[in-house]
Amino acid sequence: MQKKIAILGSCATRDNFNSKINHEYKKYYQCILTQQHSSIISIMSPPVSSIDISQLDNLREGMESFILNLLKTDLNKKFLIDLTKMQPDYLIIDFFGDIYFGTLFFENGVTTNNRWHLHKTSFYKNLIKKQPLNLIENTSDYLSLWIRSVRDFMEYVETYVPNCKIIIHKARFINRYIDENGSERTLEGINYQYFNHLWNILDNYVITKFKCEFIDLASEEEYLITQLHPLWDLWYLHYEKKYYQDFLKSLNNIVYKR
Repeated sequence: MQKKIAILGSCATRDNFNSKINHEYKKYYQCILTQQHSSIISIMSPPVSSIDISQLDNLREGMESFILNLLKTDLNKKFLIDLTKMQPDYLIIDFFGDIYFGTLFFENGVTTNNRWHLHKTSFYKNLIKKQPLNLIENTSDYLSLWIRSVRDFMEYVETYVPNCKIIIHKARFINRYIDENGSERTLEGINYQYFNHLWNILDNYVITKFKCEFIDLASEEEYLITQLHPLWDLWYLHYEKKYYQDFLKSLNNIVYKR
C-alpha cells in the first residue's frame, strides 16, 4: 500500500519522487504535498495579508506557475493548513531554505529571502522597509529564532498531524562532477563546505532534540552531481542518479521496517 508523503525542503528531496528519476517510486509512495525553498522561520510566521499577486512578476520563463506557487505559498503560509488537511503518513524535511536563503522581515510580515526569484519581483522592489537575516552573517541571531520556530513547528505537527512521522533528509551541497570528456571537475561559486557545516548544526539539533529518524547518504559514500540531470542544470544539489536510488532504499528501510 502506498504511503502518503509530504515534503518541506528543496529539489534534493522532492526529486526523489519523480518518475523520471526513480521510475517505480509510486509503488511505495504518493507525494501529496510539497513546500519548496521555505525557511522554517517563515513557515511559522503569520500569513502575509493582502498579497497583490500581480506584483509577483518577472518570473523565470517556462517556470512561471511553479515559481508563483512557491512564492505565494511562502507568503500565505498555506503549507500548515494543507498539512493538517491532508494528514500525510510521513513528512520529509531538508533545511535548504534556512541554509541558503534565510529570512526576510518587512513592514507587513515575514517571508523566505529567496534571492533567485523573490528579488526579481515588483513585490520585493516595492518594499520600503526590509531586513534580511541569514545564518552566514547573523549566525547566533538566526539560530535563536530558528530554534523557537522549529520547536513551534514540531509541536504543531504533533498536535494537528499526530500520526505523521518526520524524517530529516541530511542533504548536502556537492561540488564534484564528471564533464563530457570523462574528467572530474569541481563547481565553483559558493562556500559549500561552510554551508554544509551549518546544515549539520540544524539537522543534528532536530534529530537529537526530537528523536527524528533521518537519511544520511553523504556520510556513507561520496556522490557526484551531474550535467545530465533529467530535470535541472548542473548545481550543488542536482545529484547523480545513484544518489536518488540510494535515497529510496534508505527511505524504504525506515518506512517498511515498521
